[in-house]
Amino acid sequence: MSKKNKVSSKQRTQLDNINKIFFRSDYMLSEASVTYNEYSSKMRVCYSGIPESFFRANQVRTDWKEFGVFRILYVGRLITYKRIDAIIDAVAIAFPKKKFLLEIIGDGVLKAELQQRCITMNVENQVKFYGRLPRQQVIDRMLKADCFVMISEKETFGLVYLEAMASGAITVASFDGGVDGIIISGENGFLSSQGDSEQLAEMLIHINNLSLQEVMTIRQKAIATVDRYTDRNVAERYLNDILEIGD
Repeated sequence: MSKKNKVSSKQRTQLDNINKIFFRSDYMLSEASVTYNEYSSKMRVCYSGIPESFFRANQVRTDWKEFGVFRILYVGRLITYKRIDAIIDAVAIAFPKKKFLLEIIGDGVLKAELQQRCITMNVENQVKFYGRLPRQQVIDRMLKADCFVMISEKETFGLVYLEAMASGAITVASFDGGVDGIIISGENGFLSSQGDSEQLAEMLIHINNLSLQEVMTIRQKAIATVDRYTDRNVAERYLNDILEIGD
């Protein structure tokens, strides 16, 4: 039986009476379009947006690897599906000479376990846990980061990806996640398999070896992409989708 035949009569009645169906990401819409194919014409994405101030902040970011080590940033809760453990394993694999700094901003139930993992992987001196920080301090850290990484499992949509891209950090997200379709791997950022530490390690090595010109090209494309996802632009797109105005 195909997925589109699994729609129950109750669901069909409800969907027949709905004018528009909005999803949090392109990936979620594409998944739903398979199951509910006959309703795909009603489906749209309601994106989240970021303040335009992030673009102004980007004008004062630090130079590529200014601090002599490759600086990697994670921002988010310390919980299982975020797969911070895979990030820790990846940096240990990618940087055997330990010329890196992984900064972890956020709190959660896995903090002690992740700190112990750093000791096990012999990178405890290169990984810094900051706990929760005020928003401006998070932005400041983004402006100093060479790379932002979050390869969560089943991520719906993460504004932090857009914030990192707008701040000029080379951004690594996960395939089949919230920004799959927004990030085009190798062009305006990179995509890695969810929770795959070995693939992420290879990607970090590649990013670390990029030339300044390559970094600037990716940054420019990332900023151009995120410009479409400011608060104002996503609100206008949402309204147009509701009213069926424009393209």
